[in-house]
Parts: sequence; structure tokens; C-alpha cells
Amino acid sequence: MKLRALLPLFLMCCSWPCCQVYGAKILALLTLTTHSHHFWNRSLMKALAARGHQVTVVSPDSDPDPGVNLTYILLEGSYEHIKEHFVYSEGLGDTLLQNMDSMARWTFMSCEHQMSSKGGKQILGYPDGRMFDLIISEAAYTECFMALVPKFGNPPVVLLSAVGIPPEVDHMTGTPINPSYISDYMLPFSDRMDFWERFQNFITYVANEIFHFHHYFPEIEVIASRHLGYKVDIEEIRRNISIILSNVVHGFDSPRPLMPNVIPVGGMHLKPASPLPKNLKTFLDGAKNGAIFFALGSNVRSDQLPPEAQQALLEAFSELPQRVLWKFETEDIKGKPDNVMISKWLPQTDVLGHPNVKLFISHCGLLSTQEAIYFGVPIVGIPFFLDQHNNLFRIKELGVGEDISSLTRDNILKAINTVIIKLQVG
Repeated sequence: MKLRALLPLFLMCCSWPCCQVYGAKILALLTLTTHSHHFWNRSLMKALAARGHQVTVVSPDSDPDPGVNLTYILLEGSYEHIKEHFVYSEGLGDTLLQNMDSMARWTFMSCEHQMSSKGGKQILGYPDGRMFDLIISEAAYTECFMALVPKFGNPPVVLLSAVGIPPEVDHMTGTPINPSYISDYMLPFSDRMDFWERFQNFITYVANEIFHFHHYFPEIEVIASRHLGYKVDIEEIRRNISIILSNVVHGFDSPRPLMPNVIPVGGMHLKPASPLPKNLKTFLDGAKNGAIFFALGSNVRSDQLPPEAQQALLEAFSELPQRVLWKFETEDIKGKPDNVMISKWLPQTDVLGHPNVKLFISHCGLLSTQEAIYFGVPIVGIPFFLDQHNNLFRIKELGVGEDISSLTRDNILKAINTVIIKLQVG
């Protein structure tokens, strides 16, 4: 009688989902040549591997500690190739079309190099057929490697977008696009535009549509087809996307309708600050009047700013009571004040998490902006391209930052002091 009473419990335990293992073979085509996107993507890759999935990542970045279940195919030389042929600090152009053309040239150049690299040839040499249960790819400017989807038997595809939802991504999901209140991610507009702003926004959407479908995608198809040895149809691949994981944060991004296949995962890279290296900790701990952190992201190099801009920054910093920690990519800078410390690399999240850091001078990339918001650090913005101008507009709209209209000593001091006084962070 007792055994019969226990039988239902035994059957329930045998069929309980936690007793089963569902491990998938996943190919992640994360080929965008920018370190910040790698950090955002890596958090997902590690989580998938930790859950027992076999993940193969094709990337210009590697992971010094990938752990089990995570394998990298390195697209070597990608950063060196970009550095040799592209200067981010000069911006991408003065007009919308110049910006679009520059990003297209950047993408075509990356596509050619990466497909020809040792790592590129390695993944291209994999046998055709359904080797993977799932393919993960970045959503924009990586369509070159997205062309591998048919080679591997068209498994389900998940896209990642670290910059929110660019308009060319909307087409893949059926998400409504209404330029009367949804501003283009490259424009400094809110969801409450006046007539002239709505008109500019509409023209931007139309220009973007024409550019991508009549120039950008056809050229990507030509390059990818030449390397793959078969005709590639990017639009056909884009029409068969399962879901998009988008770096959208409610409360910062303007409200807009999303289809069910667009899943907001904003800030998935965020984590509490870790202990700082001794030299950085000593410098920031000793900042009795607070500290300012200055970093222009993983692409724009401070040492490539015009000499007059560098000089203006140094003159402004020398007049501040705060200490300044500056991500500067060469060993030294002439005329550096005593209150300034430079380093080629800085653990940004950990620096922003230090209690003495009171202000962040930033290029306003979305990932950096989210990190500043996470740690409650106001921003002074120096945007260069893509979504950075829009992010700065939103920062100012929310009252948590200011911009530097031009890099002169007086403008730099004005912006810094305005934020310090306004938010009482001095």
C-alpha cells in the first residue's frame, strides 16, 4: 500500500524537466570589429555555455578565459586593418549620406578582410549541411557573415542588436516604423518632434531605405558570394529571422511599439564593480574633491584627436579641483597636469562604480551610457557618429548631462561645471 502511494511521486520526479538536458550546438557570428559590442555579446555567450550548450563564436575578439563549451574562431588582424584604414575621431562625415557611405565602406572593408583571414577561411571550410541547431548573428553591419546561414542548412536565426533598433532592423521583424514619432537612431530628436524635425526624420528614413536596399545590401551580396562560391540573397535571409534581442532599456529609450519577436534585453552586460588595480584605486581613493572619468569608447582614440583639442582638454583639466582619469592610447602626453592620470586601457565598469567618480566625459555610445546610468554617474558628452548624438540628446532631455559644443578650453569647463553645479556632485 505504501509503495502504491509513492508511485505518483516517483513518476512525477522521472518526468520533471530539471532532470532532462537540452544542449544545442550554436554558431555565433559576432564579427563586428568593436570591443564594446564584444563585451555585450560575451555575457550572452558565457550564459549559454554555462547552461550546457556548445557555442562556437566567430569574432575579431577572443576571450582569455572562455571556460567549457565555448570555442572561438578568431578573425585575426581585424582591428589592425581598421586602424590602418579608418580614423574614428574624425567622425564619419558632415551629412547623413556621408555618414551612411562611410559606414558602408567600413563594412565592405571589414567583410573583405575577415572573409580572407585565416579564421574566415576556417569557418568557410566547414562542410555544408545542418551542423548547428541555432545561429546567432549581430543585426547590423555584419550581413557579410550572415550569408553563411544557407550554407548550414538554414537553422533558426537569432539576431543581437547592441545599439537598440536601427531602421534597417525593423524591416526584419515587421515592427511598425512611423517617422512622425519614432526618431531615427542617428538623429538627436525625441518622440515629440516639431514639423521640421518630423520632416528631417522622414527624409532620413527614406534615404536610409534607398541606400541600404539599392547600394549597401547588393554590394554585401557581391562580396559574400565571391568568397562563398554561391549566390547570396541577403534579403531572403533577413526575412527568415526568428527573434531579435535588442539592447533597449525602458526609461531611457523613447517608448515605441515592438513586435513579439523583438525582445528587450537592455543592459545584459551590466554587473557590479569589481576591485580596481592598486594604482587606479590609490588615485581615485585620494580624490578628495571627487574624480572625473574621461573615455571615448573602444573605437575613438583620444590620442588621435586634433592637437588643439588635446591642448584645450589639458588646459581645462588643469583648472579643475577634481582628479581626472583619462583613457589615452599612448604612453604620455606633453603638458599633462598633476591632477590627470592617463592609461591606454581602463576597466570602465569598475571605474564608474568607484564612489569618488562624480562625472563621466563620454562619446555617448549606448553601452557606455547604460553603464553610467547603472552607477548613477552624470555625463558630459562628445558624440562622434551613429547613435551617439541621439543618446546625448536623450541624456540632456532627462537632465542627467550636458554636451560640449566644441572642444575649446572655455566650452569644456562650462559643460563640466554646469553638470557639477546642476547635479550637486562636486
